[in-house]
Amino acid sequence: MEEKVFCELDPVVETMGLLYTSYNFDKLKDEIIKGITDLGFDGEQFYAKNLKIFEKYVNLFKKNIVNNEEDIFFNETDSNFFLILLFLLVENKEWLSRKDSLTDSIINEQIVKISKSGLEDEFVLEPIESLDQIIQFIEKVELEDNAKWKLLQIMQEPKKYIGKLIDKVNTNLEIYESVIKDIDKPLKKLLNQYMLSVKTFYPLKDKLTEASVIYPTLIFPVTQIILEDRCYYGLLSGLLMTYGRNVKHSKEELLMKLKALSDNSKLEIITSLKTSPKYNLEIAQHLGLTPATMSHHMNALLNCGFVDVEKKDGKVYYHLQRENIKEFFKELEQTMI
Repeated sequence: MEEKVFCELDPVVETMGLLYTSYNFDKLKDEIIKGITDLGFDGEQFYAKNLKIFEKYVNLFKKNIVNNEEDIFFNETDSNFFLILLFLLVENKEWLSRKDSLTDSIINEQIVKISKSGLEDEFVLEPIESLDQIIQFIEKVELEDNAKWKLLQIMQEPKKYIGKLIDKVNTNLEIYESVIKDIDKPLKKLLNQYMLSVKTFYPLKDKLTEASVIYPTLIFPVTQIILEDRCYYGLLSGLLMTYGRNVKHSKEELLMKLKALSDNSKLEIITSLKTSPKYNLEIAQHLGLTPATMSHHMNALLNCGFVDVEKKDGKVYYHLQRENIKEFFKELEQTMI
């Protein structure tokens, strides 16, 4: 496992994330602050103190970003649409150097494969060959109406549109490379801290299969994104975890956990796990949550110690940490009574 903890950023993930963040910065900043606040910390204060490098990273990229004549890819507030595009290229990085060899059927097959695990029932229309099949598929995908319209456009002419996406990513990869040179010193410091924190704090590392790998990410600074065979660890996640350890066995920790339980969605997630462990998309579908919102809630519950994860049959399953929950109620009782 040790040799699969990478100490460099993934250029494709970072470039696509920078493109998306450049178009949606205010929205994503608010989501970061809200996520930190939901952990029981002062989100505004933490952001102002620790995320200056993140803002510099994005702003340097925005100054030099290469735009094409149209953008249906990143100028979209529906994060699920962006994740489909992100996973499409991350899982098929070889496309970046051989887009001319792609076919419409290959691209649409991969789009279906990436989206398939989030569908309520098994989707078997492979390959998709008609407009009716495309529409039938898109109706099942959890996207906002505008994003569904964009996905429909892409799947009608996949080679044309994914070719444009590849061109945009390839062109801006050079901008990404120049930006990380400009932030080399603070980035190296964060990467060194990451190598320590991922070994010390990362709660998922030892639960992943031997085929899994861990990459650091700066464009998703306080998030832990788990895919089928890899995960991306926010370079500032360690700071949050350190802070959480510093307040352990204190009233602040109790307040953090109480705040988590006061949120209806988090409480429903815990309730849904009472009967049996469930994988992330299964919970998201049951509660009507988007994958992005689901990830936000699970990060908070993981940090509180209320849930844990294990990987089984290629899926990430969440289960209750019953002993931790019992201990929380004991501490609460000792504090209040």
